[in-house]
Amino acid sequence: YSNSCAATGGTTPYTYSITAGTLPPGLSLDPATGIISGTPTTKGVYPFTIEVTDALDNSVSVQSSITIRGKCLVDQ
Repeated sequence: YSNSCAATGGTTPYTYSITAGTLPPGLSLDPATGIISGTPTTKGVYPFTIEVTDALDNSVSVQSSITIRGKCLVDQ
């Protein structure tokens, strides 16, 4: 699995973090690029909040979720 969170505006560089919830086991977020990647290991619905912070310490959060259904991945 690989998907990116893209920020616009503000002052680069950006830092990405998960501030609530969790990613599926086996997936991780690269804090410098906003890319969520890896191989999920457990079925389920995983809601999370991702926050992006710019160089001037301005931030915004977005709620999202990833659903793992066996070998199929559905990004919501």
